[in-house]
Amino acid sequence: MAQSPLEEFVGSMTLSELADRSGKSVTQIIAWALPGKSGASKSPSRPAAKKPGPKPSSGASKGGKGGKLVNTRTPEGRAAYDAAVYDAVSAAGKPVGSSALRKKVGGTPLQLRTSLNRLIEDKKVTYEGKARATRYSLR
Repeated sequence: MAQSPLEEFVGSMTLSELADRSGKSVTQIIAWALPGKSGASKSPSRPAAKKPGPKPSSGASKGGKGGKLVNTRTPEGRAAYDAAVYDAVSAAGKPVGSSALRKKVGGTPLQLRTSLNRLIEDKKVTYEGKARATRYSLR
């Protein structure tokens, strides 16, 4: 009996590829294909876990949406980033939000927030407001 194009396509895939494309886990596919023999529970379907992508080799983190790469994995990298954040707050001349700071210094929101927290602890920077309305300025 001849196979349909779909059967040929799926038949050429590994079980892992089929799981990734279908959004099911390998266990769920096995449970569906071999009911009662896999030992897998018949839990509701849920998507397979995403595999993390490759990490930058330089030890840097991408700033997201075209942001600059910054290295905060080493003490020297953190110190340099903190200095850049301090300079950006200083150059603003008025209270400035985190999104404007990120455009100038790059990094991820977490990297910027962590740097600002270090500067606040060192009493170099102060803040006012909450959540999105938070603005940072020099002490």
